[in-house]
Amino acid sequence: MTKEDYMSIALEEAKKGMGFTNPNPMVGAVIVKDGKIISKDHHRRYGEFHAERNAILKCTEYMLLLSHAATTAKRLPVLKR
Repeated sequence: MTKEDYMSIALEEAKKGMGFTNPNPMVGAVIVKDGKIISKDHHRRYGEFHAERNAILKCTEYMLLLSHAATTAKRLPVLKR
């Protein structure tokens, strides 16, 4: 994918906030690592969290779970919940 492709996806994410974010702008966020999209989200509603925070939180929750399981073998069943 190209930078333009990622921007197009971010614009599609931003459109999901249409009619809900005024007076703030509609914003979409795409997080890419090694050419792969690892998270994306949008600003959902005026007064709520920004698109970037939403995308990072989605990504972080997964990474924290994986990191926890990788460092404590006794806790691997957490992944099955």
